[in-house]
Amino acid sequence: MRKLLLLMALAFQLLNAQTVVTYTGNESTLNGQPFFVKGMYCSANPNLSKMKDLGVNVVMSYGTKNMDVTAATNFLNLAEQNGMYVLFQLSSTKVINKDVAYVTEMVNALKNHNALYAWYLFDEPSLYGLSPDDLEVSYGTIKSLDQNHPVFTSNWQIGNYQYTTDVDMRQVYQGVPSEMQAALDDGQGGGYIPTVDNLGVNWLPIVNTHASKFGDNVSDPVTFPSPAQWYKGVSQGSARYTELQNRAEDLNQSNVITNPFGKKDRYYMPFVKSNNFPDSEAKIRGQVACAFYNKGNCIYWWLFDEGYRVNKRWGFYTAFHYEETKNSHKKVISEIDQFSDMIVGAKDIDLQYRRSGYLYRYIKSVDGKELVIIFDNNGVEKNVTVSLPANSASSFKNLADGNTYDIKTTGINLPKNGGLFLLNDPTATAVNDIKSDGAILGRNYPNPFSAETVIPLNLQNATDIKLNIYDQAGRRVAKVADGYYVAGKHEFIWNGTFSSGQKASAGVYFCVLTSKMGKETLKMTVIK
Repeated sequence: MRKLLLLMALAFQLLNAQTVVTYTGNESTLNGQPFFVKGMYCSANPNLSKMKDLGVNVVMSYGTKNMDVTAATNFLNLAEQNGMYVLFQLSSTKVINKDVAYVTEMVNALKNHNALYAWYLFDEPSLYGLSPDDLEVSYGTIKSLDQNHPVFTSNWQIGNYQYTTDVDMRQVYQGVPSEMQAALDDGQGGGYIPTVDNLGVNWLPIVNTHASKFGDNVSDPVTFPSPAQWYKGVSQGSARYTELQNRAEDLNQSNVITNPFGKKDRYYMPFVKSNNFPDSEAKIRGQVACAFYNKGNCIYWWLFDEGYRVNKRWGFYTAFHYEETKNSHKKVISEIDQFSDMIVGAKDIDLQYRRSGYLYRYIKSVDGKELVIIFDNNGVEKNVTVSLPANSASSFKNLADGNTYDIKTTGINLPKNGGLFLLNDPTATAVNDIKSDGAILGRNYPNPFSAETVIPLNLQNATDIKLNIYDQAGRRVAKVADGYYVAGKHEFIWNGTFSSGQKASAGVYFCVLTSKMGKETLKMTVIK
């Protein structure tokens, strides 16, 4: 009887949950569909529309740990309006004090929200003197109330906290791929990856992008101190830093943002760009490639701060704080979008090679697409030649520049600490080729529309087609057609209703036609 009641309770929970999330090293799904996370940590008061413009689809805000239910619900509502999901941080003094009532209230209030992705239980619990037993109280409470959203925690001693989290979020502060890889292989505790593999812990990397390394790493600290050295001088009251200390407010001035690594003298905050700062597309691509090589099937960045504040100790926390590198991130994210379905759907890795100086991972997708991810492992620019199995495709497009290579034989330039994404996609047929082969998706009418819209389709040949509607976050919200259709003209109607029965809110949606000829996309606007 008790078992039956538990099953009924679980079934009720599943029926009422708005999102159901799975994340492991081999699987990432949302509501049963593959879901590639482009996540971002952010400050307490994030501008979600700007984060969305960067391509972010999951956000973690440090501000949520101080919110009550009303404020938390409003934040989740705002995320939903922007087509984003929330990795909701609970960590606070209430969690430290094992306040089960607080955890219970928040989980019960938010677990059925459309925008909830997962729970972020605590950030670096060991630094707060929180023992594994203490943390397990809150973890157990969450798991007893919510079976549909995993629990994430960022630990430095994962061997102690392995039973208090579903996924460990490793902070890879080293910045560029050669140092990232060294830290993952040979880091604290005899190597992070060997440790989590031995423990059987699911994990993912958080890519950090500091402007300076931790520590005093500048050769001339008197004239050109790093932010860390400057901070030390100020905190210790050293006379040589008096002028800089008096000008501390300059840290928030716009000239620091627009040219942070320019003029350096005692009247200007002397930021020194260390070698590990990802100041180019190639290095940012290398960071992501390193994460993918190490079996990450998502990407998380730290940190976005709308205030563009410069930290007095570490300088620029991340490359999202001024336009040049922010735009580089947008470019790299646009490349990721072309193969993210392969990352979350890759069950078998054909090759994962280590060469002297570079590493690469080869993924062969079930639908014929093939992907090669390469990054520089020791910080030396070079030409590389990648050998693939005999049955692989002959040509791959470099997503960075659009050039096509026969990568079995051709040397490819790999920038210092950089990365490359090489993709062969036989389904990516040119628009003209698609139309000449016999599938033409016409303009829907009316557009914009409020009640319903007609979607015309002309098939020159009988074929199987799928016609689906997606929202701006890439979620499939409705199925219009799925089956075999004869040659000729067809018209399909979408009444602005999701498969769940919910009416579509005002905004932009995409109608995607999939057939053996390829894909076509139609942009539609719903108004109220």
